[in-house]
Amino acid sequence: LDLYADHGASEQFHSEFKTDLDIERLPSGKFSTHALVLACSVLTYNILRWIGRQGLTGPDAPLRQSRCAFALSHFLINEFAVLAGDVVLMGLNHGFRILMGGFMYRWFFLGIFLTASLSLQAAERIRAAGSTTVLPIVAEAAKQYRQRHPDIVLTVSGGGSGAGVASIRQGVVEIGMASRQLTPKERQDLQGKIEMIPIARDAVAVAVSKAVYTSGVQRLSLGQVAAIYRGEIRNWKAVGGMDAPILAIDKEPSRGTRHVFARVVLGDARARAPGASIIAGSNNEEQAAIASSDKAIGMLSNAWLNDAVRAVAVGEGDQAVLPTVEHVADGRYPIRRDLNVLVRRDASPAVRGFIDFLLSQEGQILVQKMGYLPIH
Repeated sequence: LDLYADHGASEQFHSEFKTDLDIERLPSGKFSTHALVLACSVLTYNILRWIGRQGLTGPDAPLRQSRCAFALSHFLINEFAVLAGDVVLMGLNHGFRILMGGFMYRWFFLGIFLTASLSLQAAERIRAAGSTTVLPIVAEAAKQYRQRHPDIVLTVSGGGSGAGVASIRQGVVEIGMASRQLTPKERQDLQGKIEMIPIARDAVAVAVSKAVYTSGVQRLSLGQVAAIYRGEIRNWKAVGGMDAPILAIDKEPSRGTRHVFARVVLGDARARAPGASIIAGSNNEEQAAIASSDKAIGMLSNAWLNDAVRAVAVGEGDQAVLPTVEHVADGRYPIRRDLNVLVRRDASPAVRGFIDFLLSQEGQILVQKMGYLPIH
């Protein structure tokens, strides 16, 4: 962590834990906090593994029930996150005493929690996983849907579009999330058993660091973007910016954002990008990497832009347009895509009910509030 604190690696690890462990309430950009959170998260994982092994020792073991295990995981993870914050806030000396004292009362309440949890009956569970672009929409919708349907347990995690497609195919989740179209091989593997349903539309922004934008790079043609990622343009001065090397950030091959970007910019969804120096995963990670540099360019969902990570207009000359919702709607912005969920054609009524909520007027208003274009 010390070696990479200035290069976004700490933020990368932290963002993945925030997504996968439901600790979104932790701050970003606090590298000392990240180090402690990682240590506590490792401890949490080991405790959960031990509990899991103990819970599987008998055929009627109550920890096998999904709702109990899910609630227990959230309880442990949140408690360790609070402990980590206490130690960082109070300093190591005072924090250590808080940590030791915290273990005493937290494990006391954990015992009470377990006693109550074991009496819960298993509820129907809906698991969603995949695209980190689609994730904010589904996560917020799940939060609202749970309030009306407390008998349903909805969990949402990332991993990328490729993971979402693979998870729904393998039956690991009830809902896959993908920010791209299926590949021919994926269609073949799914054998027509999976239905892809668009729930929103989005633009893939050509995003640059704030310093790059303010130096004069506020528009790029598709040809210039392609030349940067092919390694043919390596200095910002060549496209009207400062005299500084370009830090091009690519994405993992399985990511939907990468598929759409590469198909439009490089002409092939699987095209290589030899000009790129870094390969990012989630939107959190890409956003952090661009923001932590003063010379970066990357590909990012329009909804993830901020003051430190800015979009350039894309197109030829006066025809260049920004990746706004309006330009996605009128088709002028070239790098655009549907955001989709994947469900089995024989999905349960509970799953269909949640999909109907996403497509309802209320669900589409939520899509708009999250910074995306409603599907209808």
